[in-house]
Amino acid sequence: MTVPELRQSRIAIFAYFFVLGVATATWAARLPAIKESLHLSDGRLGLALFAVPAGSVLTLALSGRIADRFGAVRVLRVAGVLCPAALVPIGLASGPVAIGAIASGVGLRDALLVPAALALVVAAAAGVMRPRDQARTETGGRW
Repeated sequence: MTVPELRQSRIAIFAYFFVLGVATATWAARLPAIKESLHLSDGRLGLALFAVPAGSVLTLALSGRIADRFGAVRVLRVAGVLCPAALVPIGLASGPVAIGAIASGVGLRDALLVPAALALVVAAAAGVMRPRDQARTETGGRW
């Protein structure tokens, strides 16, 4: 990778994880209000939130292929728009089934987009790290 490509990769990686962190924090901060407004018990909310890992597991088999086919950068560009847009349905949820469907979509989004971001991380690290740095990292940085 050239220096401008490495810079662009670092900016894209930072921006993606920043947007994902803000979206996750927004989602998590809304959970008590969602629970109260929909009159959900702890068990029903927990069951609805179980859809996050369920959506992730179902998507993981395809996420690498999608990033390979369309390119990690293109997938992350789409993610930059869809990640905040995925928060809108949270406010429109009308019951535990709707929360479960939204949570499944959050898990699907995460499982689809995190591998693409990590592919950019690996590419950027390979372009920056020298073999000695790589060896030091793999041995726990002891020497």
